[in-house]
Amino acid sequence: MPSPLLIIVTGPPASGKSSIARRIAARYHLPNVNKDGIKETLFDTLGWRNRRLSPRLNQATRSLLFHFADVLLAAGQSFVLESNFRPTRDEQAFRRLAEKHPFRPLQVHCDAPVEYLVRRFHARWHAGRRHPGHADNLTAGEVTQDIRSGQFGPLDIGGTLIQLNTGDFEALDFASLYETIRKALEEDGAA
Repeated sequence: MPSPLLIIVTGPPASGKSSIARRIAARYHLPNVNKDGIKETLFDTLGWRNRRLSPRLNQATRSLLFHFADVLLAAGQSFVLESNFRPTRDEQAFRRLAEKHPFRPLQVHCDAPVEYLVRRFHARWHAGRRHPGHADNLTAGEVTQDIRSGQFGPLDIGGTLIQLNTGDFEALDFASLYETIRKALEEDGAA
């Protein structure tokens, strides 16, 4: 039996990762484990008005993200995993996961010009499209600096890498993306 396909959707904040991950998961009826879903559940359960808890909530979210990945891979399940992974921080966690449960990585790296990402980051907060617990209005400077520094590049974990320029979302070639994923899923019988 082939190893499960782990579709990793990553890239900087405001690059369209969540939208891409939802589309892929819906099209192929796959579980979609995503950072914001976990974090917003923690906000709603534990509260979000105390900004001192934010670093602990971030760590708990990351730990739960990899825990759910571990559980699904142990079951041989292909799925979508979405977050703004950072190579320097997260590549080792993916390597440990692969040692425990071999998987076939298919990475979809979303990116766009920096100024577009910064504008979109601010616009989605002002439009009310983000859970208030994210407090994007308070973290905008830090996030902008992280985007500008290039901390959200592709992961060096092997497998297939698809790079998407999401600066013009309407121009994305979803047909080609879906075809690549379909072929990869056929290898494990999940399509």
